[in-house]
Parts: sequence; C-alpha cells; structure tokens
Amino acid sequence: MPETTPILRCLTLDAHWAWAVREGMKAVENRKRGVKSAEGKTIAHEQTPGGWVLDVPFFLAVHAGMKWDADADFLPRCRDDLAFGHIGCIVRVRSWVDRRLADHGTLHKLAEQYGRWLEPVTARPVALDLTDLHKLERPVVATGAQGLWLPSADVRAEILAQLPVGHLLRGEA
Repeated sequence: MPETTPILRCLTLDAHWAWAVREGMKAVENRKRGVKSAEGKTIAHEQTPGGWVLDVPFFLAVHAGMKWDADADFLPRCRDDLAFGHIGCIVRVRSWVDRRLADHGTLHKLAEQYGRWLEPVTARPVALDLTDLHKLERPVVATGAQGLWLPSADVRAEILAQLPVGHLLRGEA
C-alpha cells in the first residue's frame, strides 16, 4: 500500500525565480527528472495526458537562493519581503509532465499554459505545475541546498505555523 502522508521538500531557486513563483508569475518549474520520496522511490504511478498522477500529496517550499541570473532581467528585482535565503511560499505539486513521453496535443497545451517559462525538452524535460500556491506572510529564513532538500524541524515548524487550520500539511482532520 503506498504511503499517503504528505511530503514537504524545499527547492532552492535563483532568487528572481523564487520571487516570480511566489508572486504567481512563474507557474512551472523545469527539472531533469520527476519527484521522488526521501527513499528514492517515484511517488507517481502513471503518465496520463495531463501528467503523472501523484500517489501522495507533495508540497514544495520555494527558497530564494543567493544567485541572480542575468537572463531574468525582464523580472523586477526581489522585494525586501523575499530576500536571499528565505522561503516565501508553499506549492502543492499536483502533477508533472515528462515532455519526452507526452503527445503533441499535451505539448501544445503546455506551451500555451506556461509559454516562456518552459525550457528546451533536451535540457530539462520534466515540467512541475506550480499553480496551487500558498504565500507565506512571514518568509522563513533557511540555508538552502541544491536539488530537493529536507527542511530542519525548526524551519518546518515555522512553515506549518503559517498555514491555515485544516491544511493538509498540518495533519489536521
């Protein structure tokens, strides 16, 4: 029987991309592969036309890293409320699409939905949907890492304290 406990991982993005996700401007994250559990198991069971169906509720805490990418000059600089080294939002990743396996219709729909945010399939073929987000009122200070990483108990507690009562991550009925 698959585990159903919600998973929380952190993802450090260059500061401008984290800001764009938090402000709802960037609704997709391009990755080399799909999302896995802490044990390294894939947490999705089938590729449908709409993407991989997740077996477990999966949340990302989006962390603003220390880098600024010159390719993002079209975005305004990070505001003071989301400085380097802060987690600014929680995103529920409901699905992702491996564009190497997708049909033409799905690829066309993704291009319309995400536009300029999609990277070339050869570089980062997996597209995580980031549209279901919860902006944190008080960004949480954390030390980032490359790839997906586990928040410390203190960081997790600070994040959970800002989520509404009944939020799936809080474990309340």
